[in-house]
Amino acid sequence: MRDLMNFVDLDARAAGAIAVGMREMAQVDGHQHPREAEMIALLEADLPDSDADSVELDALDGRAVQDAFLKSLALVALVDGALKPTESALIHGYAEKLGRARGEVDAILKDVAQVMLSAFTGVTVFREQAVQIGQSLGLNEDDINEVLDAQSND
Repeated sequence: MRDLMNFVDLDARAAGAIAVGMREMAQVDGHQHPREAEMIALLEADLPDSDADSVELDALDGRAVQDAFLKSLALVALVDGALKPTESALIHGYAEKLGRARGEVDAILKDVAQVMLSAFTGVTVFREQAVQIGQSLGLNEDDINEVLDAQSND
């Protein structure tokens, strides 16, 4: 399976901002999926307690930290299998505030979806179901085939 995150050194403020953003993403559609809650709990387990209720954008300094933030939001958005319009609007809104182009966010969303789908690389018996998963993640046919037909590095 492909790696999603490059190692990024996060200070407590940046990690806290990411956690707040992830919590916001989990709630933006009105329902927090259990997988979203699990993912957020894993991140927050190593953070000092915080009662912050908004993302401190100035804590996200540098492109690598911003990428980690946007990818984390994308993970939460896609972990339930589909990107909802409210989730898309939230991630694009944060990207705009960070001065990031729409195309960059679309590329991040595509990368996260491809990484998630890569768990099915090489499947043949249940390929139709894997293709449906790729479609629900917002990938097109070429992207899906690229992931499913990739050579496994295991």
